Amino acid sequence: MCAFFVAMYIVLYMFNIKISSILEIRMGFFAIAAASMFGGPIFGLAVGTLGDLMSMVVTGGQGASYFVGFTISYALMGFLFGLVFYGGKLNVLKAMVGAFFQFVISAALNTFWLSIYYGMPFKATLISRLPKSIAGFVVSTVLFVVLLPALKYTYVIVLNENSSKINASR
Repeated sequence: MCAFFVAMYIVLYMFNIKISSILEIRMGFFAIAAASMFGGPIFGLAVGTLGDLMSMVVTGGQGASYFVGFTISYALMGFLFGLVFYGGKLNVLKAMVGAFFQFVISAALNTFWLSIYYGMPFKATLISRLPKSIAGFVVSTVLFVVLLPALKYTYVIVLNENSSKINASR
């Protein structure tokens, strides 16, 4: 199951939209959130870490060199998503908390890594990335509310069908 979510992360990584050297629209966080919903904080941490590492191996970083800070960010994101999404029913408040964690990591931590990576002042980098991070908060909340429950529902249906087939064959 971990390999499935890492593969999902890699596929989503290939659809990143690069706006500038410090601004990029990424969707890999959704694979991390889905993994965290199914497996919890440690599972989310593993998918965040392995997804970032494997996407660099498979895609060559899409022209960027590897930086360990981003791996830390995605591992932390997976862990925090697991604390929020694992167990219980997903609601708008949980989706907003998950989106808030993603916002803070994107706006603060990733901006910090980019300022180190490119040698740019943190404040200038933050100001240029803040509008994208705010918009990302809204988009993430909607994606979490709409797609995560649909993914969970689909998984339950597939699991029930497969267990019915296994029980029928016995």
